[in-house]
Amino acid sequence: MSAFTMDEIDALFKEWDKTGRSRETGGFLGDLLEIRIRDHKKKPVPISAAELEAVIVTRYGTPRKIEAISNFQEYGENPREAAYRQITGSARFADGMPAYIFCSGKKLVTSPVVLSGGCVAQLTWPNGFEIDLIFNRADLPQWQKLHDSAIALIQSFIVEGAFPKETLLSAVNVRN
Repeated sequence: MSAFTMDEIDALFKEWDKTGRSRETGGFLGDLLEIRIRDHKKKPVPISAAELEAVIVTRYGTPRKIEAISNFQEYGENPREAAYRQITGSARFADGMPAYIFCSGKKLVTSPVVLSGGCVAQLTWPNGFEIDLIFNRADLPQWQKLHDSAIALIQSFIVEGAFPKETLLSAVNVRN
């Protein structure tokens, strides 16, 4: 027996739940947070905050302020997905890296009302431990709450030990 796809699960729940949730808001399961945990074979390479910003700009374009979500900017020149970040550079993930979030769907700068699509926030430690937080783009303004809740949930499963203390962010730019 093979696993159900998300569309099949969504269809099953819609049979029981007739509240009329729409595809634009992500369907029945669109408001849930998915957490994926991986351990890569190769150790990732440290990077400075300035170098990371340069990589994001190269891949996703120049950042633009989003009127619909205060204190957010969009790197929206990539046709497949956009990158997002709070304008204040102090927001960090639990792995110590600057918080960049990658989302599919229409660009918010050009279509601020349409929030369909999915987002991923990727956390990676120097030892290769990685956590992907996947959520509906409608929840983008609450990314910090989703991040903190997911980290608290994962930490509640840790019996002996903790998350790695190191970060991939080069020591020179940790304060930036």
